[in-house]
Amino acid sequence: LYPPPAAPAWQAVPPTVHARYLGSIQPDLLAEHLVASVAEEMTGFLPGLLASTSSDQDRQALAVLARASVSRVSLAASVSEVLMSLPKLALPAVEAAMQSENPAPLVTALNGLAVEGALPTELLIGLSRAIPVSTQALASFAVTVGQMLVADYLADGTAEGYPAGLAPA
Repeated sequence: LYPPPAAPAWQAVPPTVHARYLGSIQPDLLAEHLVASVAEEMTGFLPGLLASTSSDQDRQALAVLARASVSRVSLAASVSEVLMSLPKLALPAVEAAMQSENPAPLVTALNGLAVEGALPTELLIGLSRAIPVSTQALASFAVTVGQMLVADYLADGTAEGYPAGLAPA
């Protein structure tokens, strides 16, 4: 038998399963302070780091940044700048905002991205689907995304051909 019966049950699970099943210890206060310190000292650190990460890594990084911005107010501006430079982070930001105890920096950044950035229709559709119907934290962002979708459909002249596309908007 492997492992021997004397070993605790958790040791019988291969290490790769532990990493996925248990994840990292949350909240990771040391990581929050480290990331906040580095982001404040090195301009361009966050966009450079998040330019080549996966969606799951983006969501976790944005959640850490949201938590860290509670104690470091200047970090909220960095989150907005990152979202403006990397619109691909909008979907993970919506997910992180819905799971965060402090979604304000992410919501502010998302609202800024929606107002300032010309987002592609595909991203707007994805955002519209990702935002929960009964959300209060993202309510203003949901309205802005809906208005932008309607404007895109009307500008393309495709609104009449795709009423289903306008339904969620």
